[in-house]
Amino acid sequence: MRRPRPFLGILLWSAVGAVLIALIAAGILTNTILRSVEKNLPNTLIEQLHDLAFIVEDLAELVTIAELTKAVPNSANFQRLRKKVSAVQAAIVGLRSTYVFDNLIQASAFHAVVAPAITDVQLWLSEGVSGYGPETETTIEVVLSRLTGAFQKARDLNHASENNAQMILNEQRDRLDRFLVGVNVLFTLALVITLIMVVLLIRQHLLQRREVEARQERERAEQSLRASEHQFRTLFNNAVDAIAIHDLEGHILEVNDVLCDRLGYNREELLRMTPMDIDAPDYVHSIPDRMNEVERKGNAFFETVHVRRDGSSMPVDVSSRMIDFGGRVAILSTARDITERKIAEEALHKSEERFRLLFNSISDAVFVHGYSDEGLPGRFIEVNDVACQRLGYSRDELLRMRPVDIGAPETFALVPEVMRKLWANKHVVWEGIHISKDGRKIPVEISNRLFDFEGKPTTFATVRDITERKQAEQALRESQERFQELAELLPETIFEMDASGRITFVNRNAFGHFGLSQDDFERGMNGFDMIAPEDRPRAIENSIRVMRGEKLGLNEYLALKRDGSTFPVIMHSTAKYLDGKPVGIRGIVIDITETKKLEAQLRQAHKMEAVGTLAGGIAHDFNNLLQAVQGYAELLLLKGREGDVGYRELQEISRAAKRGGELTRQLLMFSRKMESTLQPVDLNRVVEDLRMLLERTIPKMIEIELRLTGNLHAVSADISQIEQVLMNLAVNARDAMPDGGKLTIETRNAIADEEVRRSQPELTPGNYVALAVADTGQGMDKTTLEHVFDPFFTT
Repeated sequence: MRRPRPFLGILLWSAVGAVLIALIAAGILTNTILRSVEKNLPNTLIEQLHDLAFIVEDLAELVTIAELTKAVPNSANFQRLRKKVSAVQAAIVGLRSTYVFDNLIQASAFHAVVAPAITDVQLWLSEGVSGYGPETETTIEVVLSRLTGAFQKARDLNHASENNAQMILNEQRDRLDRFLVGVNVLFTLALVITLIMVVLLIRQHLLQRREVEARQERERAEQSLRASEHQFRTLFNNAVDAIAIHDLEGHILEVNDVLCDRLGYNREELLRMTPMDIDAPDYVHSIPDRMNEVERKGNAFFETVHVRRDGSSMPVDVSSRMIDFGGRVAILSTARDITERKIAEEALHKSEERFRLLFNSISDAVFVHGYSDEGLPGRFIEVNDVACQRLGYSRDELLRMRPVDIGAPETFALVPEVMRKLWANKHVVWEGIHISKDGRKIPVEISNRLFDFEGKPTTFATVRDITERKQAEQALRESQERFQELAELLPETIFEMDASGRITFVNRNAFGHFGLSQDDFERGMNGFDMIAPEDRPRAIENSIRVMRGEKLGLNEYLALKRDGSTFPVIMHSTAKYLDGKPVGIRGIVIDITETKKLEAQLRQAHKMEAVGTLAGGIAHDFNNLLQAVQGYAELLLLKGREGDVGYRELQEISRAAKRGGELTRQLLMFSRKMESTLQPVDLNRVVEDLRMLLERTIPKMIEIELRLTGNLHAVSADISQIEQVLMNLAVNARDAMPDGGKLTIETRNAIADEEVRRSQPELTPGNYVALAVADTGQGMDKTTLEHVFDPFFTT
């Protein structure tokens, strides 16, 4: 085809462009002008309607001012009315000269109604009406009537003008819209025809250009085909894998050099063979099935074994697919030598068998699991035989489960903290509970280790059944609890301490005995610090001997309380062993304070018994002598009279003998050789009778105060002994207060309850009377206090 000259093409395109531009410009200009007219016409009309409305409003205001003037006919109101009339007259004149749409707004009719009325009003306001002055009541009534009539007519004309103008305006707009639609349709048709011409011209140009490009493309395709055939042959023969092309009957159509080299045949020999001549005998029977699969699906992948020319075999991985080969349907097969892979797979299989053997030989259950996208433990990837046997599930069942499926609900609360530690440290050991298939709860110790498997976080969990350990721990706890309970039940101190003397255990009674608290124990205490300094070296030496295995039995020490006071104890201890080596001692500490008191009381009793025996013998002999002295003194007194020489001396001798007899009677009672005379006694009365004697005996600088309880119980006592006790105490108080003071004697009823009996265990429960003597003297020192109850002791 002959190509058009460039000049004619340019001229043609220029003409088409000029026509297209002219059409577009004409359409735009026409629409712009008509739309401008449509837009401006209503605006002008509305402005003139507004002018008429303003005059109507002015007339309304004139009527209002006229009514006001009628109501208040003064000069100011008339003057205001004249000014407003002049203003309305000027507005009407201005409207007359500016309106252009008289047929639409009826401006002439409006002017014909309003202008005469305003002219009449101006005349009447300046000259008056038929003989009445301009500011008379008659004149204002005529003016008001004229203005009111003009206002009503003007308002009606204005309403009619607005309605008429709106109706006419709508009709004109409809006509204009129809005209624009017609113009636009004609413009669109012209534009479409022009565009069709442009499209036809463009299509003609493209067809010419495509013809040239097609001719050039054919030339390039021929060159490319020749290059592609060369390249295909090069790639075909230099491919890594062996390639063969055969038809559906099995005739080999093409092979590459790799297949020739690998099997040991040349190309001509292979082109005379079929796949059955290449495959091993064990795989020949599957060739038809593989070819049918390729024909049905279009491709197939399979493994087979090729036999080389020398008879050796070679495992291959074959990929076959349907192709078009020179207009014939053929099958292209690519065979990859997988000898090394098979060797590796065999090695891997043996390695897996060894791993499986080791994996299943572990005495603990082993679970391997990954994680979900939310970071939660996922399904098990692998489990060993112990896990299956322990839980009662098969391996397939477990591989469909997750850790949460075998965990006890009470352990779920531990999982978030375990996960946090596992992600932070890559390893965590914790205790949980697994539930077997039959519902048994198995306490386990789980060791989780996080590692990367195929690019994903995976956990290797070793799970140990700790049922026996838990039972042992429970038995140990029960044993410890029994030991703790027994230790707490004992009224004495039970302790354990290490080789350095640090206390590692004490029962609660130790706190009371030594004045310690739980805080003292938790801060740490040394057992040797609880022994008085004078006994501490001996205690340390005995502890060393005990740890050597010596049996020392009971040892007596002086123990030290926290407040610094001491008390006697006896201690029995044995060595504490760990792995056959002594690591400390444990023992019992017995407070023997009461025992020491009882021993002192026993010694006192023995001493008192000896003194009593001695005093009884002396008193008996001394009483015999006193009886003789008193008898002869009484005989002499019977022979004499008051006033005789020596009579007073005889009386003194007789009284002294009586006092000596009383003394011997007390000594005999002390020695138990004479019984006391017990009778019901009112202690209040005894104290009051003794008060007179005490007031004569004790210096006046000592105040005697009696605190006697009314309704005091009577007591069974020896009055003379009570009097003697009170007299002795009063004399001692007098000696203790050389500078004066207060002596107080108190009586009260008392009950020997449990609290009282803890300090005075010799009392039996019941009602008692308490007799107390107190003074404000200097008191007794420790040495004197220790002998206060010794008979015949004095300072």
